[in-house]
Formats: sequence, C-alpha cells, structure tokens
Amino acid sequence: MTYVDAYLYIIEQRFGEQFSFEKEVDDSLLELKIPRLIIQPLVENMVEHGVDEKGRRKGKLKVYADNLNLYIEVVNYTRLSDEDKKKIRELLSDIDYTSKKKNIGIRNVNMRLRMLYGRTSGLTINEDKNGTTISKIVIEINKLTTGSNK
Repeated sequence: MTYVDAYLYIIEQRFGEQFSFEKEVDDSLLELKIPRLIIQPLVENMVEHGVDEKGRRKGKLKVYADNLNLYIEVVNYTRLSDEDKKKIRELLSDIDYTSKKKNIGIRNVNMRLRMLYGRTSGLTINEDKNGTTISKIVIEINKLTTGSNK
C-alpha cells in the first residue's frame, strides 16, 4: 500500500480536482504481504485509461477476503472500447508478448501472481453491466500465510 499511496499523492498533485479516488480496505488484511508493485500498476492503468469525456479520473481500490481468497480490485468508471477489450485479452493470455509493445505492466502483474501463487491466482479485467471497469486480483489466502510470497 505504500507504493499505491505514494503514487496517489503524485497523481492528486498533478490532476487536483480532476482526480478522485477512494479506498475500501479491510484493515485486518494490511498485514498480509504481497510482492511490491502489484497494485500500483493497476492504479496507474486506471489513471491513464479511466478518463471521462470531461478529463476527470475517478477510481476506487477495494481490498477484501473470504475464507479462500484475498481480493484486490481497482475500479474505474469508464467503459472499455472494443480495442481495449482485445488488448486486455491479448495481455492476459498465455501467448508470448514482446516487450516492445506498450501496457505490459498488467501482463507482468498477472504473470508474477501466477508464478508465485499458482494458476488459480491472477488478474482479470472486466466490465460490469454499468460499464464500470474492474481490474481484479485473486490470491489464495493459504498461499500468503504459508510464507510462499516474496
């Protein structure tokens, strides 16, 4: 969360009233350790791609868990274009993706999560029925508590 908070401070200074971001974080989960630079790239993606027609950026971070998984969601309130959906499918697929292309941050996040925590963990990016874009990380809780994270 330290990296996210530092990034949010910079963005708030840059965009002022054109940027709003809220956090819903279950404080009991703050002691769980996840790798650095897992959440911040998703927030950055929201800032870069979650711009409405008036130039405003509005997002939300939600961190919660159930008995099986830790969930981290970064929400932005803009719709995905068909081109965005295609790019996301490509980035999150298992197809080889060259480093010459842009937006590899989300691909790297997904790959790191799967390498560290297995194929049931990872990143998805979807749009809900209201057109809200939700980037969601899922990590098995038992893999966090067994010390398998770095």
